[in-house]
Amino acid sequence: MKNLLRFSITVIVFVFLIFLAACNMNTPSEETTPTLAASNEAIEGNITATLSEISGSVLARQPSDEDFAEVDNGYILQTLGKIQTMDDSRVRLDLSNDSLIRLGANTLFTLGTSEETPEGLLFRIRIELGRIWVILRGGALEVDTPSGLASVRGSYLHVSYDEDTGEVRVTCLEGTCSLSNDAGTVEIRAGETAVITGAGQPPQTGEMDEADVQNWLDNVPEATLVIPHLTETAQALTATARTSTPTPTQTPTPTSTSTPTDTPTPTGTPTQTPTHTGKVTVEVEGGGTIIQNP
Repeated sequence: MKNLLRFSITVIVFVFLIFLAACNMNTPSEETTPTLAASNEAIEGNITATLSEISGSVLARQPSDEDFAEVDNGYILQTLGKIQTMDDSRVRLDLSNDSLIRLGANTLFTLGTSEETPEGLLFRIRIELGRIWVILRGGALEVDTPSGLASVRGSYLHVSYDEDTGEVRVTCLEGTCSLSNDAGTVEIRAGETAVITGAGQPPQTGEMDEADVQNWLDNVPEATLVIPHLTETAQALTATARTSTPTPTQTPTPTSTSTPTDTPTPTGTPTQTPTHTGKVTVEVEGGGTIIQNP
């Protein structure tokens, strides 16, 4: 009788433990559902990039991959994925928001996240070395480098980063661009450049030269649609600057109304320095005086 009682108690306990285990298995399932939904919601709206026009060897790594692998045209890079170009290689990236990015040789690129802002879609990318050309079709873009942050809104932007010197250089072919770091921020427009010469150095502005324009033409076929307008604008600004600059007029040299009888007249020949705006100076050779007119 006692053995039967013990057996009954054992069975009851065993059944109770199975019931508890089943309850515990269901509980995590209910908790993980919201987490997965949140994860899918976070990914929704992020940008992908489709590779094309590959020249040379191009490697890629998805966020879930451990190693880089060589890829072909048509490969789709996911958010937070990386691309590395080798010597004499390049690739075109068509983003899912209709923007376009071209990578030059020896470039390490990361496709960052995106978010909606009051001004529109903002997405981020990063280069750890190399050169990229961006054609932005809507929204805004931030390009992060180890030495500074370049940004562009609705325009053509080129960014290069030299990992040996820490130099970041930006050319703005169209629209509004900027370059910033902890030492300051500069904004540039079409036809202008910005550079950070090294980590911690303040950004400085300049003008695009023929080499900068040729750099765009050599690497971005789409630039031929913009450069003629840029040239026309530059010529118009030059013409405006020429017409708005007043021509300097020569100030007449004062003449003496009387000759002092006790002072010998200088025998030297007056020689006038080139006329300029402001003070005019006339020197008289042979020991004469210097006359200054305001």
